[in-house]
Amino acid sequence: MPKVETPMPRRAMRPPRWISTGIQWVNDQSDAAQAQTNKEEEDVSALYAEGHALAVDICDTVEFNVRQDPSASSRRAKARKWGVVYVNDDGTLAEDPLPPGEPPVTPPPA
Repeated sequence: MPKVETPMPRRAMRPPRWISTGIQWVNDQSDAAQAQTNKEEEDVSALYAEGHALAVDICDTVEFNVRQDPSASSRRAKARKWGVVYVNDDGTLAEDPLPPGEPPVTPPPA
């Protein structure tokens, strides 16, 4: 019968300390970034209602000023120039023809 050699048992190896320290540092940085992101999301949520109210006020003001226009057919097109967007019940944008001589509306550069 052939002799079977048993392999030597290996001692449990621990990674060098600098690797453990590096992993801990990365974990700490990740936790700090997550905490900062959560704080910023809370700040945005707190300001959402105020921003929404401001947007509604702007749209109301534009519509109020455009309402004085004698040409009823171009009121929406003129309001759109100020950023007021009209949406149909099915979710599509309401497109109104521009009055004669008006240039097409181009979005502001981002």
